[in-house]
Amino acid sequence: MPDTNFSPRITATRDQIIAATRCEIDAKGILGLRVQDVAERAHVSVPLIYKYFGDRDGLLSEVLVTMFDQFVKAQVDTARAMFNALTEPTVKDLFPIFRVPNDAARSSARWANLQTMAASIDNPGLRMKLGEVQIETINYLA
Repeated sequence: MPDTNFSPRITATRDQIIAATRCEIDAKGILGLRVQDVAERAHVSVPLIYKYFGDRDGLLSEVLVTMFDQFVKAQVDTARAMFNALTEPTVKDLFPIFRVPNDAARSSARWANLQTMAASIDNPGLRMKLGEVQIETINYLA
């Protein structure tokens, strides 16, 4: 997802900002995210965040799409590994692979994904990137 055509120093700073943003989202949610708080946590200036990501929506787009993509691929990889471990799978064997919606182990990830989808309504860049993730996921499954 992220552009890899940056110098190592810029890449390190961007990674620092992304990590700080993820922490802020975990702590305060998407709606509670303030660029000033991200800047303080990342030990950078607000203008630098805007230089690298354009605006708050650009920052959110990059971070949320990466989080969403990682979650989806981890779920697919886990399901694939569990299924491949079965010698003669039955329908009963498939239930643990496809966890029930109220599974506590996935609760925070589900909440983050729900917030991501909601944020994409007002963030065209995020919506476009989520569409790209969907296409990548379909290709990943093939």
